[in-house]
Amino acid sequence: MLVLGAATGLLATVRARATLEAEFTKRGLAIAGDLAEFSVKPLLANDLATLRRFVNHSMSHDYVRHVTVLDPDGTVVMHSDLDQLGTRMDDPLSLAALASEEPMYGMSTHAGGDDPLYDIFFPITAVGARLGTVELGYSRAAVEAEIARARREILWVGLLISALGGTLVFLLSSYISSPITKIAACLLYTSPS
Repeated sequence: MLVLGAATGLLATVRARATLEAEFTKRGLAIAGDLAEFSVKPLLANDLATLRRFVNHSMSHDYVRHVTVLDPDGTVVMHSDLDQLGTRMDDPLSLAALASEEPMYGMSTHAGGDDPLYDIFFPITAVGARLGTVELGYSRAAVEAEIARARREILWVGLLISALGGTLVFLLSSYISSPITKIAACLLYTSPS
């Protein structure tokens, strides 16, 4: 019974992780896609103040840890950390994203501290021309916290079911063995010596 409970709990957490990661990835892609769409006019007009407002707005979403707008060559045009302006993104994931026409994501290769990140990339295009790429650092902390919570709940439910099952087995065995015990006691009491 414990093995079945443990297997069920493991399966539930694996499925929950996959579902949560898919949902968080979709949410991150939606945020990056919106920023890519809103970035077209400021990039065409070289309006960095408006682009900065859009980046700051994207940072207001839960679990967004950093936002970068890259030009087609991978140079940072706007970043949530202004010290990063003018730097060049040359890690393999960023280079693959700059070459891709499709949105993509992967585990962060950037220093994220203790907070594991997804790097989410979304191309910025206008009339078929590539204007740049949005890169979003999206925290996986919510997924990890939810999985930890689910594991705790599954453990508590498993322990509760085991305790209830043990109690039920004890009561049922007592109920079934009670007549047998009474018969055995009567036989011992009335047996001739």
